[in-house]
Amino acid sequence: FLVINEIMNRPETEGGGYVEIYNTSSSNTLELTGFYLDGNIKFTFPDGWMLGPASCAVVAEDSTVFQSLYGGIRALAGAGSGTLGESGIVRLRRPATGMELDDPILDAVNYGAPGWQSETDAGIPYQRIDPLGGSCQPANWCISKTASHSVSGHTILPLNTSWSYYN
Repeated sequence: FLVINEIMNRPETEGGGYVEIYNTSSSNTLELTGFYLDGNIKFTFPDGWMLGPASCAVVAEDSTVFQSLYGGIRALAGAGSGTLGESGIVRLRRPATGMELDDPILDAVNYGAPGWQSETDAGIPYQRIDPLGGSCQPANWCISKTASHSVSGHTILPLNTSWSYYN
């Protein structure tokens, strides 16, 4: 049910990078205690952290910078360690249970790899087009040079905005 939905890897302000996690379920609230991000940014969700249906949580590079840039428009889970950078990998994992030998990867994104759209302007995030589509498929991610909003995990672009898929 959980996916990495948005990655701000080139913020306009140092420390303004973030990763957005989205609960794709329309009816289940998920407890994220012990779930964590690893790769370029590292973060472990604290005890009791709940993510409602069709809701997002953000892990920021720096929570103070994030709040000053974006205010309360997104649920801030906390600040991770590390920086996202031009390219890299972010993995969402949960603790192993039962017979599992390793912590399962729930979602992983290798952003900025060959085949990904490149962007020269700072302040433009990668946004997942279809939350149920493949994470490693560059065609399932877009960048937008205009203001956009995420509603229930779907990126909404203003009218008269041009966009295209890249393979």
